[in-house]
Amino acid sequence: MDEEEFEKVGNELLLTATKLEPDNIIYKMVYLGSILDADQQFYRQAVIEAASKVKETFRGIGCLNRYFRQVLYRLDKKA
Repeated sequence: MDEEEFEKVGNELLLTATKLEPDNIIYKMVYLGSILDADQQFYRQAVIEAASKVKETFRGIGCLNRYFRQVLYRLDKKA
């Protein structure tokens, strides 16, 4: 599989996850962030709403928790 195919599969998985758990703000934020023509206001609102959930969900001290906090906590990043 080439990079384009991986990206397509990843986006499909994000959409599926968002449909299966529409109230999961982390899924929603990541999905909106993956759509090039997504409404930036909706994405920014999702980033704000997801921030505390990301910190709560990945609050452990291990490497994976640190990694997911770094990738998913987007308040300090341009959105």
